[in-house]
Amino acid sequence: MLSRSPSLRALLAGAASLAVLVPPALASAAVDEDKVISDTGQTLDGVQVYRSFTVQAGAILHVTHLATDPVAGGSLTIQANTITIEAMGTIEADGAGYAGVDGMNGTSPPMTFGGGGVGQNMGEPGGGGGFFGLGANGTTEAMMGSCVNLGAQSAGGAPYFDMKTPTPGAAGGAANVMPNATAGGSGGGAIILSAATIVINGTVTANGGQSFASNGVAPGGGSGGSIQIFGVNVTGTGTLQVNGGNGAHGAGTPPNNGGGGSGGVIIASLPATMTLPATLMTQLAGGMTGDCASGGGAAGMVVSVPLMGTCVDLDNDGHTAMACGGDDCDATDPNIHPGAPQLCNGQDDDCDGKVDEGEALCPAGEVCMANPCDAGIVCTAMCVAAPQPDAGPPDGGSDAGGGAVPDHVTFGGGCAVLGGSGLASSGGAAAAAAFALGTLAIAASRRRRRR
Repeated sequence: MLSRSPSLRALLAGAASLAVLVPPALASAAVDEDKVISDTGQTLDGVQVYRSFTVQAGAILHVTHLATDPVAGGSLTIQANTITIEAMGTIEADGAGYAGVDGMNGTSPPMTFGGGGVGQNMGEPGGGGGFFGLGANGTTEAMMGSCVNLGAQSAGGAPYFDMKTPTPGAAGGAANVMPNATAGGSGGGAIILSAATIVINGTVTANGGQSFASNGVAPGGGSGGSIQIFGVNVTGTGTLQVNGGNGAHGAGTPPNNGGGGSGGVIIASLPATMTLPATLMTQLAGGMTGDCASGGGAAGMVVSVPLMGTCVDLDNDGHTAMACGGDDCDATDPNIHPGAPQLCNGQDDDCDGKVDEGEALCPAGEVCMANPCDAGIVCTAMCVAAPQPDAGPPDGGSDAGGGAVPDHVTFGGGCAVLGGSGLASSGGAAAAAAFALGTLAIAASRRRRRR
């Protein structure tokens, strides 16, 4: 079936030289908290960046359908340091791709021809959507159990495939019957999982949608979508599914059947020395053509597009992920890496194993008194000028003020000048009073930042 695509050989040859990189949008996307999917009602789309991402057992994360949101729907990218899909946890984009249209060919990505064809004549079924291979023609049952191909006009369009970017699948073609709605099944969506460590014990699914007959005439099924696994440490005993959608079984006289959609594509973007683990099941079957025993859509394929190295720099900050042997302790945030400035924010910005170490909490030349941080953003007491060596008074006498007096303090997230010459003349007593005022101001202004 793959030989039916005249450009397939060229596409595969080009794939060997591709250097797969995380799309630039990932490096600049806002980093969110550690994300846990714990129920069956959550929906996401677009690019989502988390420190860690987990789908718990029994939970289902749905990808927004392209028909629901033509701008952001149809695909989902998850980027994190670690991605875990627990046993019986699911990420699903079934039927989330390009949608069928009443009375028309199925839709497909721009400038491609993967949509299934509408039935050529009144009363004829639609063809299945195509992805890597062709969708199936619609058929008629000339006799019970015998399915006769209705011809190329009902077949899925020419298959398409973008080696660089996973793409939602194409829709099946409509059945040629009026006035009822006869749209073909929608294609599967696109899912990208990008992390140094990925554990899949549950299911990731982007199957094509099934069609439904109208007045005994059946539309075609949608093609499977695409799943990309971009990582280094990939393990698990779960399942990746990009099956084509089944064409419907017609009930006319004679009965006819919508063509099955082709299977989709699983892209393994791993180091050149690795493959997807044998314990991870892949399902790529083409959809059935109604209830015909044969003649379904073409099967999909697993395509390997190797990474250039043995580790990944997911956030493009020049440091590879610690999870695969690098030194970047958070490969989802370009502002966190060795050598980055340590800020008072409740995290280890410079990857030295310390959080909000004292020398980084206040401006240069100042130090923080009492506890280093409160709620990750403010000093609990004050930042004061670092103590200077006291050479004593010029006349060699004693210093009743007890050392140099700071000229300003920092509290509540800002710096304040302490009273000019009045402070200097009052010595330690004035400084103590300022400390007390600063503490009250902090208590009034303290707040917690949402993450």
